[in-house]
Amino acid sequence: MINIIDREAAFQRLCSLWMQTMNRMHEFETIPMDFGTGLLHPSEIHTIQAVGLQPGMNVTTLAARMGVSRGAASQMVGRLAGKGLVEKYRTRDNEKEVCLRLTPEGLVAFRGHEAQHGWVHQRIYDRIGDLDDDSYALLLSVFEAIDRVAKELIDEYRSGDGAQSEGGNA
Repeated sequence: MINIIDREAAFQRLCSLWMQTMNRMHEFETIPMDFGTGLLHPSEIHTIQAVGLQPGMNVTTLAARMGVSRGAASQMVGRLAGKGLVEKYRTRDNEKEVCLRLTPEGLVAFRGHEAQHGWVHQRIYDRIGDLDDDSYALLLSVFEAIDRVAKELIDEYRSGDGAQSEGGNA
């Protein structure tokens, strides 16, 4: 059990590890990878993942899911269509709406990315072992708190309210 004096040090270590992990994930997100169809940038494979998880969505829905502008989503779809990974089509019900689906090559990339997720999840599971319910509840609580703070920071900085921290300069 951590005593009161050690809690501050433990919390500082937790925050330090969180920042270190965010930096590593940011670096990881810059590395193009091959998921069976040639090198793809992370933004490309994540777009493929979104379309693969919800075939038939339109560009507006894709943009919302990806957290990007409609224009950025449209550009990405165009790039992936040019690579033969995503296909645009219109339905008989609504000739105006352009829907999205993966091509057979896009499905290969999607499945390769899903396999990578499985491999990463397994590696994490191998390291943390078979945790009890209380441990999982604690970890969920910590990660949910970190996620909420990260979302708040993004919202504040996007709105211009986060230019300064509460203690002065950011």
